[in-house]
Amino acid sequence: MGAAGTGALLGGLWQASMEKESRRGWVVMMGMAGLGLALVIFSLSNQFEISVIAMMMAGFSGISMLASTNTLLQQLTPDHLRGRVLGVYTSSFLGFGPIGALILGVVAHSFGPQVALGSAGAVCLIVATYTIVHYHRLREV
Repeated sequence: MGAAGTGALLGGLWQASMEKESRRGWVVMMGMAGLGLALVIFSLSNQFEISVIAMMMAGFSGISMLASTNTLLQQLTPDHLRGRVLGVYTSSFLGFGPIGALILGVVAHSFGPQVALGSAGAVCLIVATYTIVHYHRLREV
């Protein structure tokens, strides 16, 4: 947990130092891919050092993706809709988290924690790949 927290702290500091004109859409896509890759590496790792590096990468990628997503939502949403859009985003984020945790818990119980983490990482990589290939406009913002 300390490694993930350290990575998240570094990612948060990097996000705070980014200029307004930065391509946050690209950060969202790469953060999603980085998080997926880090989870797959962590699920396959039997070495402490590799596991620590993978968790730092997961923390860095995850917080970078989330902070950039939040920033983009606020920048791209018209003022009169911002509260509603962020409300739906936050409700979705908080609402789907427990559902995903339940699914991962069932997978971990049935097949083991390595399979659950590897599967979650694979899903992140699949969604990231789909997003990178099909959402060209996101790269520009």
